[in-house]
Amino acid sequence: MKRKHRYLLYLCWIGVVTIVLSACSGTGDLSPTPGSFNFQVKVIDVNENPIRGARVELAIDGRLAALSGETLGDGYAIIDIDASRMGKLARLEISANGYKPYSQYVNFREDVLPKRVTLESVTSGAQSQAVIGEGAEEVVATSQPTPTYTPTSTPTEIPTVQPTETTTPTATLVIPTITPTPTATPTSTNTPTPLPLEPPRVKAVTGTILVLAGPDIQNEALGTLVYQEEGEIVGKTKNGEWLEIITSQGKQGWVAPCEVELVNGNLDEVPVTWERSVTPYDCSGTPPSPLPLSSCLVIDISQAEVFNKPFDDVTLNWRNVPDGAVQLYLSVYRTTGDGERVYAVYPTFSDTVTPYFIGEWMFENTGAASGTSFMYEIEVRDASDKTICKTSGTLAP
Repeated sequence: MKRKHRYLLYLCWIGVVTIVLSACSGTGDLSPTPGSFNFQVKVIDVNENPIRGARVELAIDGRLAALSGETLGDGYAIIDIDASRMGKLARLEISANGYKPYSQYVNFREDVLPKRVTLESVTSGAQSQAVIGEGAEEVVATSQPTPTYTPTSTPTEIPTVQPTETTTPTATLVIPTITPTPTATPTSTNTPTPLPLEPPRVKAVTGTILVLAGPDIQNEALGTLVYQEEGEIVGKTKNGEWLEIITSQGKQGWVAPCEVELVNGNLDEVPVTWERSVTPYDCSGTPPSPLPLSSCLVIDISQAEVFNKPFDDVTLNWRNVPDGAVQLYLSVYRTTGDGERVYAVYPTFSDTVTPYFIGEWMFENTGAASGTSFMYEIEVRDASDKTICKTSGTLAP
């Protein structure tokens, strides 16, 4: 019986060795799944020096695990994209110590994923940006960081004690009286630690109010602030006509000061997060009539003049987003005399909430003269990447 057991163990051992040798011999099918590809991106600084150790992550709405990698010494990171993710909307996040992060909604398609990303230093006034395709003129929108509130404390002025002028008394003979010296009672010298300043907060006082995507009554509502509910103030317009808040549900948007009441803090300490001109909202007046709705997406175009430049900065804002829409596929271009398209924004993806920023240099990189008109085309797509509707128009940056 013992010999039989040994024989069986010997056969099992031979089977394991055979499996291992088969795997090492490469006889298995290890070829990539059709439709898969390697996403290769180079991360550099503004001087085009490669950044080592930058984290690159592609995240999909929680149903699939995020794909990630880190750049090597040459600045390159390579991530394998399998066929099951093709055509899905993802969030590209790139970050490195000492640099501003870059983020953008992208599609798992080789022709639209960025090939190079430039990260700005945290001390720079500019934002990190990416390049798609082979030409440096094909620039995607820069990442839009969420403004944060940093409370500042006002130093307390310490009064200067002026010495009091005294006169020299006339010396007189005094017989001293000997009295016992009292024992000094020690006192505590510990200085109490000041409590940190809380950020300013407001509460709704006119009933349930809308938290808007921008400082204008015509903007889309991102959430609500119910009566007496509080929100943290994180920004304001240049002249304080609107306040940017974050609700207890994490919704960040704009409310009019007449709709809320200051709970604590000082509005003078709130940073300005919107420099452009706005239309104030008076709660006591009649609200403006809403614009007529379109059968598809409504595009609001705002422009900001750039000193000594041939073009303005342009921001595209979305309204009237159709039901079921999850992403936008957009492009901005001019046409030559031969009908050829020269892109300021190469066809790319955006979400349906975040305004899309187009810097003046993107128009200038097309070689256009000042005053040139550009076309925009936008497709509204659902979760299965099917087109719901299309809209287009012109802009003159």
